[in-house]
Amino acid sequence: MTDDVQADAPEAVEQTHEPSLDDLLSEYEQQTAPREEAPRQQAPQVPPDYEYIQQMARDYEAQQTKSAIQETVTGIKNLGENLKDVDSEIIEGMLQSRAARDPRIATAWAMRHQKPSEWNKVAKSLAKELDSKFHFPDRQATEDREALRAAVKSGPVQTNEVSIKDLNGMSDSEFAAFKASL
Repeated sequence: MTDDVQADAPEAVEQTHEPSLDDLLSEYEQQTAPREEAPRQQAPQVPPDYEYIQQMARDYEAQQTKSAIQETVTGIKNLGENLKDVDSEIIEGMLQSRAARDPRIATAWAMRHQKPSEWNKVAKSLAKELDSKFHFPDRQATEDREALRAAVKSGPVQTNEVSIKDLNGMSDSEFAAFKASL
């Protein structure tokens, strides 16, 4: 009976034996072998003008955005007293910088047509903020100084060039006469 048990034992070991590498690889090849698939449907052909039309749409959108930004810059310049003399590119750059720091500004600008009253409030606030960053001299004072300079330049010119030596060599009566001529 022990012989029967020993004879059965090698068969049991062979049955529980792990598959060889070749067996595993062949099994893997069977699983990953290309299968015949149903023919794929061809993607619809894009008309040759499609790319051109898409580019035209992007260009138009960029142009519209640029125009809208210029309108916004002009509007903000008109809201600020000191901003009227500032170059538009500087205002635009400051607005872009401010919008980059606070995305709510960009969102408000994007929604300006749907919510114009909110955008107007934001624009006034931005104009006030930007206006406080620019301080220019008083225009009236500047115009007055320029007018004074022009008057001095165009006035009569007296050339009484007398050196200190001449003044030191004058008598009292000559000095009095010179002083009266001034």
